[in-house]
Amino acid sequence: MQIFEDIVQYCEGKIKDKHYQKSIIELERDMRGMVERLGMMR
Repeated sequence: MQIFEDIVQYCEGKIKDKHYQKSIIELERDMRGMVERLGMMR
């Protein structure tokens, strides 16, 4: 699924971003929100 590949790439980019490293919790929160939105779109 292309959407999920894009999300994974986005997250990997964020994790590699030094400024974002201390915000993994925020990343997880973003992911949950994204997954919930994807679920609602179906």
